Amino acid sequence: TVSAGILDPEFDTDTNTDPLDMTLDVGQNTIKVKGMAEMYVNAQAWGTPQQMLDKLSHWREVVGRFDLIFGFRGAGMPFEDAERSQRLIAQKVIPELRQWDVEAKAA
Repeated sequence: TVSAGILDPEFDTDTNTDPLDMTLDVGQNTIKVKGMAEMYVNAQAWGTPQQMLDKLSHWREVVGRFDLIFGFRGAGMPFEDAERSQRLIAQKVIPELRQWDVEAKAA
């Protein structure tokens, strides 16, 4: 198990146990690492440009205006893939986000 973010010394890493099946003790709650990973992934805006815009639009409805930082490369992603993502977001997502600002200022 994982306790307070540190591997429990009794956790046997030599078995075939999926690390995502470990648990994390958070206060009085025990959360599966897999569930935390899924929550993290679902909290990100990723996918097609339209999927990203849909998620960002939902966030805007819930929390209002917010700042955004894009991360394009991680987990060993090839540079070329990250560059394609940057270009696609620059062409399809950012112009729409800028329009949201124009509309918000006009309202």
